[in-house]
Amino acid sequence: MDRRLDRGQPGRVAAVVLHFLLVFEFDILMGYAVVSVIVAYLVRLRDRAVDRWIAAMAALHVLMVAVGTLRLIGTDPRADFDGRTTLFTRGSWADQVEARIHDWVAYRTESIFIVPMCVALFLVGVRLLRAGAFEDTPAGARLRRILMIAGLCVAAPLNLLTTYAGPSWFLVNRYLLPPIVALGLLGLITTLALRPLTRAEPGAMRRGLTAVGRTCLSCYVFQNLVASALCYGWGLGLAASLADLRPWWTLAAWAGICAISMPLAAGWLRRFDRGPLELLWRRAYRPPHPALEAADR
Repeated sequence: MDRRLDRGQPGRVAAVVLHFLLVFEFDILMGYAVVSVIVAYLVRLRDRAVDRWIAAMAALHVLMVAVGTLRLIGTDPRADFDGRTTLFTRGSWADQVEARIHDWVAYRTESIFIVPMCVALFLVGVRLLRAGAFEDTPAGARLRRILMIAGLCVAAPLNLLTTYAGPSWFLVNRYLLPPIVALGLLGLITTLALRPLTRAEPGAMRRGLTAVGRTCLSCYVFQNLVASALCYGWGLGLAASLADLRPWWTLAAWAGICAISMPLAAGWLRRFDRGPLELLWRRAYRPPHPALEAADR
């Protein structure tokens, strides 16, 4: 293993733990860290073997969602979340930190549950890349069109339906349909990004999206901080006061956070080549002195 990566591992672990404790209890970074170790091995396999892993992991994930949904149907899942909901809507920030420490096993259950789904999605991304889905070719356009039809024309309406179907369909609404919607968005965004520029310089939207992509870790943490201040009880408490307006107010909040993130990221990159957290992350595994860095190679 690269010694620079090995040296930076404690810093990365500390960053993920701090984000979980201080910002967001359902942090996805821990799950991604575990999945990346698995996928780093699987991507070296031949395409046919990768396809078998995708099928196996996707089937396991669908089975887990189906079993969980069958258990939820006919019950009242909200009863198990009353105490936790009160914590989110009325508890202070210190109360939430204490709960994350005390109930860390329960909060980390999701990171284990999503491992099959994430392995399948990571590998699907690899296969799409190898198949040329992100290239400006007829074959790439055909693959992106399939993704958009499956994700935006089929999965997205079903996802909206399960949003109103009641809490018993929570697992389908959160873990089964959204990954397919995400693939549709991937096809759409890639198609838009490959369109030729109609002007000499990219427009504000393209510059903003590019800046967010280059500062994705910082923007991820920033969105969680802003969303926490908007939704939790220690902030504006909008999750409780606007509960009857779901999912529309959630989409509006997401759009607002995106509208803030893009100019902030673009402005930051005018002075720095990486986002603030990306810079700290880099310092965690690179020697601080050029002479030491040269000796480390």
